Amino acid sequence: MLTINTTGLKTFDTQVDKMTRQGKILDVLETFYDAECTCQEGNQRARKGAAAQHAHLSELFKIVNSFNCATLHAQAIGDDVSIAESTFDTTGPNGRSYRTRFSVGGGETER
Repeated sequence: MLTINTTGLKTFDTQVDKMTRQGKILDVLETFYDAECTCQEGNQRARKGAAAQHAHLSELFKIVNSFNCATLHAQAIGDDVSIAESTFDTTGPNGRSYRTRFSVGGGETER
C-alpha cells in the first residue's frame, strides 16, 4: 500500500489530468486505478472493479469518432485524498456531440 501525501497527490493529479486531456483514458485506468475501484457517471449504476470500467469504456470508445476535449471543472487535493470533476466532449455516430460529466476521487493507492 502506497500512501500519497498532499505534494504527491498534486503531482499524481497533474499526470492524470495531462493524460486525460490527451484522450488516454484507458491508459489512466490501467496505470492509476485500483483493481477494486468503483466508477459511476451521474445516476447510472456503479461499476465495480477496474476490469468492469475498462470493458465499459472500451465499448463506449468503439462508437466515439473523436475525442474533442476534457474540461476540469473542480479539483480538491488534501491529505491522502484527491477529487476531480470533469467533462469529456466527444463526437459519436452521425456527428452527434456527447458531453459526459463525472467525478473521480481517491486516496490510498495500491501499486
